[in-house]
Amino acid sequence: MADNFTARLQRIFHLAWPSILSELSTPLLGLVDTVVVGHFADAEDLAALALAIAAYNPLIDLPIQVVFNFLRMGFGGVIAQAAGARDVEELVACSVRGILLGLAVGLTLSMAREVLASLLFGMVLHQPDPETTMVAQSYFQCRILGAPAALSNYVVQAWLINVQRTDIAMAQNVLLNLCNAVLCVVLGYVLDGGIVGVAWATVLSNYLAFAFGVMQISRVAHTLPWVKAPLAINWHLVFQPQRLLRLASLNGNVVLRSICMMTIVTDFTSLSAKLGSSALAANNLLMQLQMLISFGADGFANAGEALVGEAIGQGDPRKVRRTVQALLTWGFLLGLGFTLLFMVFGHQILGVLTSHQEVLHYASIYLPWQWAAPTLSFTAYLMDGVFVGAARPSSMRDATFLAMLVFCAIAHISPDNNLLWAAYMLHLITRAAVLGYWYPAVEEFIFHLVDRCGSIQAEQPTPAL
Repeated sequence: MADNFTARLQRIFHLAWPSILSELSTPLLGLVDTVVVGHFADAEDLAALALAIAAYNPLIDLPIQVVFNFLRMGFGGVIAQAAGARDVEELVACSVRGILLGLAVGLTLSMAREVLASLLFGMVLHQPDPETTMVAQSYFQCRILGAPAALSNYVVQAWLINVQRTDIAMAQNVLLNLCNAVLCVVLGYVLDGGIVGVAWATVLSNYLAFAFGVMQISRVAHTLPWVKAPLAINWHLVFQPQRLLRLASLNGNVVLRSICMMTIVTDFTSLSAKLGSSALAANNLLMQLQMLISFGADGFANAGEALVGEAIGQGDPRKVRRTVQALLTWGFLLGLGFTLLFMVFGHQILGVLTSHQEVLHYASIYLPWQWAAPTLSFTAYLMDGVFVGAARPSSMRDATFLAMLVFCAIAHISPDNNLLWAAYMLHLITRAAVLGYWYPAVEEFIFHLVDRCGSIQAEQPTPAL
């Protein structure tokens, strides 16, 4: 039994570490643009890049976290369960549905780029001189041409992660960042393409990574050990109304859950600002520690999502339970590790992030809150992974909604930073506790389903609040 548990821990780590490295490489995409443009002869180019990113982020980067997140989470559990059930037709159909949706949304954004540029640049206050604004708009209108590939890449990532090829998902991200770095230098600097050349570098990198991802999906699908016949796309299955309705329901719940998450983050920032500039700056630094935790937690949540979905597709509730036990063990160990890291080196980490002594002193006062954060964060993130794998985002939606209510109720009692951080910790506890309370229903559903048909094909209602 101990050997089996150790093997499960090793399997989870084997799937998690490529996702962690992949998450760590993601910020490099925007960083490379800034580094290359920062070495142009004209300083206005850097100002134009900053302005363009200020307009681009609310359109693509923020909606990916809020709205377009369904391209990753909404498809994940369905793909993992299809893999577990050895349903190769649905596995292929899932990739086609998701990619078509990503391409359609991205193409719509690309076709509306002039209207979007006018609207979004109008939202950016204190614009610089007209020449800088014109250069920024050129960058924006070029960069958005990569939206179809950028959005579809989230589906590619979801597919690869949930057939347990996180190594290839990592390779796609590495390829994206390497191509972007090389093309930025060549198109922007060597060929003197300027800021528009840098934009084209990012666009081409997204399409190269997308092409690589699609080829890998085809290759992996054909080499799955349980695939016995040549693969073909079943277009009737791709557009089957029942499956499209199920997908709409899953994705709608993911969107609502993500909106609740962003409400918490936005309210936290707003309340921090009301406490003064030092509190706002210090809380932003402390939130960077939460970002550090999320890099590790997301990798293990991805692993849990794939393994839980596979076990559900196989109709094996005991395997689901063993996977969750191993996953939470990793969460406890990693939470403890991060807690010790923040207790011993927390002040030094904050010192690396800022040299402003006033902000550093303020942040140090509230650093002890971060000692409790890792275990709570890991538990909440990992339970999210379990329910994504179970294709039950309605439970995640309701848990996050309750957590949002708890946060808002506590945080708005009085303007106090300790109270604000207490509210944030309680929101993490609420998310984890509610999902933990509902978890037995996942196992019970599998038992009942196995008795009836032996596999899972539809999300069941969440217990009423």
